Amino acid sequence: MLSLGFTDHIIVEADGFSGGIWLFWNSTNIQVDFIDKNIQAITVKVAVPGGPSWMLSALYACPTKSVRAMLWSYFDNLMRIHKLPWIYIGDFNELYSATDKNLGTLSGRFGGLK
Repeated sequence: MLSLGFTDHIIVEADGFSGGIWLFWNSTNIQVDFIDKNIQAITVKVAVPGGPSWMLSALYACPTKSVRAMLWSYFDNLMRIHKLPWIYIGDFNELYSATDKNLGTLSGRFGGLK
């Protein structure tokens, strides 16, 4: 990954054709401290020189509602431990409202983001 300008990375491997998360950064420009990872997310603490620290979670939430619900509980627990601003990026596999969906079923797609 050095040819792309990244010096460090954390990877959650895919399970067959499902999931997989890659987080890359250049440690000469930013300090990234590993916090935790699981099958649905990688969470790190980020510090840019001269700026405040904050949390970053890169996620690929499971399409299965019961498994995805465990991710929201996981984040609730991390939030109690780490009292920092937090950015979540990735595929939430969750809808905020019915207007966000064009075709297909709405079943099991609500709840985590409200």
